[in-house]
Amino acid sequence: MLSRRTLLAAPLAAAAHPVLAAAPLDVVIRGGRVIDPASGVDRPGDVGIRGGRIVTTRGDRLRGRVELDASGCVVAPGFVDILSGTHPEGDDLKIADGVTTVLSTHGGPLEVDAWYRREAQRRPRVHYGTVTGHFALRAAVGASDVKAPATPAQPAQPPPGQPV
Repeated sequence: MLSRRTLLAAPLAAAAHPVLAAAPLDVVIRGGRVIDPASGVDRPGDVGIRGGRIVTTRGDRLRGRVELDASGCVVAPGFVDILSGTHPEGDDLKIADGVTTVLSTHGGPLEVDAWYRREAQRRPRVHYGTVTGHFALRAAVGASDVKAPATPAQPAQPPPGQPV
């Protein structure tokens, strides 16, 4: 049975906690196994989201406009696939695997600005990024043999379309 002291203290404790005192959260993900590799957290808990941002991973009295039951599931930040390409159909598969960022780090384009424009036009559902690939850079300056050192003149030549 709850004592009178407990009943009086509970509203005060809630008022002192900024997340509990504020308006209901947009989303509460309830009862999952919360894992955050960055902080080392690995425990059962609830996640509170407001304005598209995680505002708390603590508390069992969170209220949300939308409440999701994550019992038996892992709740974690989005994973990053560092060796992948972007693809319209692939975005949904990545998201289903918990991947929210796709980095094309295998033989990326020389024209990085143009690549980003093309990606933005397709309106991807994941975050994305790329790098310029080693082989493309060597080929652009005429170093076609990947096992032979570049000549002194080759690295001094900017690839086509790149500033001098």
